[in-house]
Amino acid sequence: METAASLNTQFELVSVLEALCNLCNQALKADQTVICVEDARKQRFQIMAVKPRLAIAKNKKKTHDKIPGKILETIVSENDPVTFVRDLGEHPDLSSLDLFRRQNLPTVGIAGMYRQHRLIGAVIVILTRDSIELIEDTRVLLKGLADQATISITNASLYEQVRRGREFQRALTTQLVEIQETERRHLAMELHDQIGQVLTGLQFMLESAKNKTNKEQAAQIREAQETVRGLIEQIREMSLNLRPSMLDDMGLLPTLLWHFERYTKQTGIKVSFIHNRISERLLPDVETAVYRIVQEALTNIARYAQASEAFVQLVRKKGVLEIAITDHGVGFDPGIDINKAMTAGLTGMRERANILGGNLVVKSALKKGTQVLVTLPLGNQPVERRKHVRDVITG
Repeated sequence: METAASLNTQFELVSVLEALCNLCNQALKADQTVICVEDARKQRFQIMAVKPRLAIAKNKKKTHDKIPGKILETIVSENDPVTFVRDLGEHPDLSSLDLFRRQNLPTVGIAGMYRQHRLIGAVIVILTRDSIELIEDTRVLLKGLADQATISITNASLYEQVRRGREFQRALTTQLVEIQETERRHLAMELHDQIGQVLTGLQFMLESAKNKTNKEQAAQIREAQETVRGLIEQIREMSLNLRPSMLDDMGLLPTLLWHFERYTKQTGIKVSFIHNRISERLLPDVETAVYRIVQEALTNIARYAQASEAFVQLVRKKGVLEIAITDHGVGFDPGIDINKAMTAGLTGMRERANILGGNLVVKSALKKGTQVLVTLPLGNQPVERRKHVRDVITG
């Protein structure tokens, strides 16, 4: 049970195999354990782990790092997966390999690893004590270790597939977000520069026509002007909501300050803002992510929190940026699965954090409010989730 627990807590293949080598050496009192894994494309078994390294490390040409597949397949089988060899002279194919030729090897134990009736690897133990008794318990123990290695290799393989899938999903999501931001920037410019200018020109035309008409016509023109004025304001708001140009021109801090002032005018909710070391420009994708996350979190407060004040804190330290958006509104039941109850906005916030290698956590309690905690890396290394999941503001 301890062996299984030790191996199943590791997913990186080499670490798994090296841990198994150490376990084999301890359990069987072996001088050395070697684990090889199938390389199906080259019809050979690649030596992936050796503990201790000793003679293996001496071979500078590294011709010892592979075993032809046919050799192992003639020694072990699925029905008889464990073999102990006392005399290598009886197995010329084995004795010709550098791994065995370079040592005094009274006994070699070989246990095949099988998955879906196919040999995928082997655990090889080197026992140089002549007095070893190859009792049935030793055979069972070696087979058990090989079976556990098979499970661990399968787990590591599945983990690697999941990791690659997540990387692909992350790359795809990143591309989609970049496309979305590009489209938003383009639409915002089109609304402002094209439609906005046309409406402004129409407004001047109406003003000019108003002075050349009678009172009844002038009244109608004034009504048309009000409609145009409203359209201009709507276009302006749509352009700003899509993407404020000052985010690209001036950076994150001025854009957030502008957004808080605008937000308070629109909603009546006061924003208390604390920040540390964000005056200098950050990477464009980080600035965009922070702005969008704060924007969406404040929108949720206005929609659901029934709060009169929101608290926003940005702290830059040790290669990460910590963000907290807090309210003391109605909150929600923490017993609800937040992943099932997530809105599209909250999903988008989490995706933006994940794209950058960060994380997002939502905490809430009924009648006590809600807090969104985000940690974003400012370098190439993703953040450690548990290290940064904590309150960074109390409000």
